[in-house]
Amino acid sequence: MSIPYYINAEGVNPPNWLSSQPTLNSVDTTSATFQVKFDEAVTAYYVITSNTGSEPSSTQVRNGEDSGDGQFVLAGSQAGIAADTYSYVDVGGLGDGVTYNAYFVGEDSTTDISVVGSVTGFTTTADPPSFQVLPILTP
Repeated sequence: MSIPYYINAEGVNPPNWLSSQPTLNSVDTTSATFQVKFDEAVTAYYVITSNTGSEPSSTQVRNGEDSGDGQFVLAGSQAGIAADTYSYVDVGGLGDGVTYNAYFVGEDSTTDISVVGSVTGFTTTADPPSFQVLPILTP
């Protein structure tokens, strides 16, 4: 007599990126929103570096580190990314008119980590210059 058994796929393989993710959804002067999509539920981790930095490893992104070349700007995470669903990750604290690279990984509930996904060379919008209008004085 054979006994059927089932294997839960989560924990067997790391999360996979779906639909050419991540992508830059929007950007303004000090923040950017990225779209991510994985084949299983994950916590998304990200590292933002200057545009001259090299790509960090999956473990470095998970740990909030750059590749070791000193180009680190900021890092963070967002829990609750559902499987097979487009989700958005908001990143604030960026400088206006600056070019960055963004690196993302997904970590599932069994701590398997995806390969690094990246958006490189994105630039925040620059604040327009402000001018002070002075009255014209006549003698």
